[in-house]
Amino acid sequence: ALVAIGFSLIFGVLRVINMANGSIFILGAYMTFGMYSLLKGNFWFALLAAMIITGLVGFLSDRLVLQPLRKKGAPFQAHMVGTLGVGFVIDNALPLIFGSDTKGIPYSVDWRGLEVFGTNISYFQFVILGVALGLVTIVSLVIYKTKLGNAILATSQNLMAAQLMGINTRRIISVTFMASAVLSTISGTIVTMYYHSVYVGMSGSY
Repeated sequence: ALVAIGFSLIFGVLRVINMANGSIFILGAYMTFGMYSLLKGNFWFALLAAMIITGLVGFLSDRLVLQPLRKKGAPFQAHMVGTLGVGFVIDNALPLIFGSDTKGIPYSVDWRGLEVFGTNISYFQFVILGVALGLVTIVSLVIYKTKLGNAILATSQNLMAAQLMGINTRRIISVTFMASAVLSTISGTIVTMYYHSVYVGMSGSY
């Protein structure tokens, strides 16, 4: 559910399957890990810095890769290939920056759980569920209760009509990519905290 939030946001606006979603998910986790080390153990500032960095990556992915395709009227298959290329670049850049070995997460949690019908459920799983529900609620409120959300809905329904109504669709699409990347960063950070580690190959699972 956490991974799907950012994915569905892009698909809802552009009807494009973002093949780089898993890569940005892991990029966000690595950025939090790297910023945590750089900032000497301040988790919240590390997460904030990671969100800013991945948001910029999302912005550049749209402006440098997908926007030229939209201008040329390229079919949706071309957009998919474009996002696949973005994911390929990220997946190959991460080992060069962080190395290919598995990284232990120093800010991971190891909360005890409770047993339900013979199955042990960690309390942190409830935290993950709460974060997922919270993010879904926030996204829903923004989409359906704000002027920005109305612009996003208009862009998703009819790009040309939204432009004729004076909506800056370029900006709306870029904001959507940035928001998707930020949501993926939060999700990636929480998931790697749960598994106590992060490694490059995780992107293939998401």
